Amino acid sequence: MNEIEQLEQAIASLEEKRSELGDSVVDSAVSSIKIRLVTLKSYQIPIEKQRKLVSILFMDITDSTKIGQHLDPEDVMEMMDTALQQLAAPVFNHGGRVTRYMGDGFMAVFGAPIAREDDTRNAVGAGLEILKAVESSSQEIQST
Repeated sequence: MNEIEQLEQAIASLEEKRSELGDSVVDSAVSSIKIRLVTLKSYQIPIEKQRKLVSILFMDITDSTKIGQHLDPEDVMEMMDTALQQLAAPVFNHGGRVTRYMGDGFMAVFGAPIAREDDTRNAVGAGLEILKAVESSSQEIQST
């Protein structure tokens, strides 16, 4: 029995026990199972394979270990999350999308799912804008 069948069986079992468990308990449990079920089923949709050129941008915060060395882990995570969200903005502004956040960096793609003539130029523009943002942030920190 695969995971989809198990989830469907779990929903059916919960529905049978509705009178014993109550509507709110069953509805709560079933809703989270249905979310997982929809996610699994969406992976089964055949995706048309395509070959296309894309531009990939990797961004990594250098010396992030040194930066967070004297901070609490929670503070480091919050600082990194905030920084990565701010540094991802140029990607979105230039028509790209972040496909994966990785610790102190991310990977962004330009040209998927929709390819445009200027994807490479947009990736470079986003990278340059990220560098400017980091440079101006560094100057602000040094002046305080």
